[in-house]
Amino acid sequence: MNLQKAGGIASLIEAATYIIGFALLTTLLADAGFGEDGSDANLLAFVASNQSLMYLWNFIIYIVNAVFLVVLVIALHDRLKAATPGLSQVAAAFGLIWAGLVLASGMLANISLAEVSALYALDHDEALVMWATCRKVLAAATRSPVACGCCCCAGLACAAPVFPRA
Repeated sequence: MNLQKAGGIASLIEAATYIIGFALLTTLLADAGFGEDGSDANLLAFVASNQSLMYLWNFIIYIVNAVFLVVLVIALHDRLKAATPGLSQVAAAFGLIWAGLVLASGMLANISLAEVSALYALDHDEALVMWATCRKVLAAATRSPVACGCCCCAGLACAAPVFPRA
């Protein structure tokens, strides 16, 4: 398999991670109240009792996504480097940083999930404090990949007029 085919497959897997992530969020995770201004106590109780589902969701939307994002970024760089070498390198750099931040966010999310769930079994109040802290850290961590993704996509958009045909 050549790099261009791997990039194409990676892009389809990327799309699938978003579809699966949103499907889980709107179905199985809907009871948790993600994205709503609900009670952290109710959300934490859901998370602690559905730790495997939460781990799977984080793994799909962060870790699987990041791994295939690396393949996609490298394939796009390879495709664009002849026509726009400098721009392709800049876009690839931001794309790889983006993938690294997404991967780190996913690992942070799953480690936080495990630690908060373990503490929840011992002390609900302390787990709520830890949960609030972890949510703030995760909120900050997940905003950084968005900025890098925007820079990567902007670089690719600038290169679009010279995108070579396969």
